[in-house]
Amino acid sequence: MAFIHELPDEVLVDILLEALRVSKPDRSPERFPGTLIDYPEDIGSYAWVPYTHVCRRWRDVVLSNSLLWRAFDIRNDVDAQRLLHMLDHSGDTTLEVCFPYNLGSDLAVRHLPALYPYSARFRAVHIHYIAQDSGKVVLPHFFERPFPALEDLTLVSWHPVEEDDASNYPSFDISPERFPSLHTALLCRFSVSWETHALSRMRRLALDECSYAGPPLTLASFLDVLESLQSLEDLRLFPNFLSSACGEAPLVPTPRRRLIVLPRLRHIGVGDIPSLALGLLLSVQLPRDVQIGGYFESLNIDTAKNITFTPLIPSDRTLLPVMRTADYARVRASLDTMQIHGRNSADGSSLTMSIIAVYVEWWSCLPQALNGLIEVFGDSPLRELELHGCPDRVSMKEYVTLFEQFPTLEVLHIDSHYSSSLEEIFNALAEPVKDEAAPSLPDGPTGTTGRAICPHLKRVKLVDLEWDENDSLFAVESCLRARAARGAYLEELYLDLDYRGILRQDIETYTAPFRAVLRELVMGGNVKMC
Repeated sequence: MAFIHELPDEVLVDILLEALRVSKPDRSPERFPGTLIDYPEDIGSYAWVPYTHVCRRWRDVVLSNSLLWRAFDIRNDVDAQRLLHMLDHSGDTTLEVCFPYNLGSDLAVRHLPALYPYSARFRAVHIHYIAQDSGKVVLPHFFERPFPALEDLTLVSWHPVEEDDASNYPSFDISPERFPSLHTALLCRFSVSWETHALSRMRRLALDECSYAGPPLTLASFLDVLESLQSLEDLRLFPNFLSSACGEAPLVPTPRRRLIVLPRLRHIGVGDIPSLALGLLLSVQLPRDVQIGGYFESLNIDTAKNITFTPLIPSDRTLLPVMRTADYARVRASLDTMQIHGRNSADGSSLTMSIIAVYVEWWSCLPQALNGLIEVFGDSPLRELELHGCPDRVSMKEYVTLFEQFPTLEVLHIDSHYSSSLEEIFNALAEPVKDEAAPSLPDGPTGTTGRAICPHLKRVKLVDLEWDENDSLFAVESCLRARAARGAYLEELYLDLDYRGILRQDIETYTAPFRAVLRELVMGGNVKMC
């Protein structure tokens, strides 16, 4: 035991490094298709500035230890002098630099020239925003220098939507002559080759909205290159990179299809024309984490309603065991994506399927997404389910079908951000189960009719529920009363309410009576309202 002012300098530095560990871009396979564009927090130097004001000793320790200055992010308030000051404190350590996403402010264009002399020391470079036109000028000058220590590279090129033309994407070469140590590359909106020489050392490779640079490939030649990536742990090709390389002919696997084995592969994600995406996946020995996306052009909301997940489902379901074993599922119908995700908590396996079409407001298509959930994970013993979209677009009958399909549900999370009412979903949960002979359902108390649907449901969380939506709130209360009458009690109810139109000082007056009623219907009175 020692007072903090008596700690050795090296111990103090270790504490600071542990307290503010360098944050990496989020590469979670559950985020799709926005996975490749991150909004990182400070990764280094800025985090240490406040500690220089604690006391003179802390200031001396922080300023003199190069480990605390090896990683830094470039923000709007950085000027050239401040940047050079941070670099001076980094000594001769390897460097990590991040230009966060900041639409309308091309920080990379302003500050990359100051970093030219340090290229040999960079271990990681993350540029999350650079305008396409300026990138074509600045990036070649920056990367013409040797980067012998660079291991991790992220480059995101931006351009106006109306100028979206893959043929104009700037080319980028990640060959070992330029980057001998590179093993992680995340490129967005660049023209990239698909060659063994350039890619064989990759551990993590993500090409988002990239076009293929080179002569047309056959599927066999594409797989030849893929098979050479024996160190590959994470592969993501979104969207349409495969079709730009091999054309748009369907890849229909045969019973004797070629099977690529990548021993270190932990995650694979492919988004393309559905037949192409599925064809590539079925040519690879699949890992535990799989993403597949179908991209569609020229869709509107009417034609989109006819799109299903069926083209993305392999005829041999044994290739994806998680389709039968998932205990967690998430359904998301958002601005341009309809997505279902399932995960087996025991072995960590997961499957994400997405339908993507720009300019289609998928949140109104939540019924389609729920049908997809049943089609893909209908045989799974789901215990937890999340719904994101427009819940009021789903009828009570459709909700009853959903809940009857997954009677083992224990946790239900509903994000009604785009919705005006949750009446249908709670009316469905108030219904008795249709199959009175179902062996796993407990009998209700004497005097009640039927047994509760989803009888094991214990926790319900509602997000962005408007307080003035009386139908939704009364539906919650009526649902809990009906379920309690059948012996099915919640153990926790969480309401994230929008008190729009109510003064802050009046919120408790409005909510206290309602909270008291709900606490009588939830086991242990465990009701949270915020």
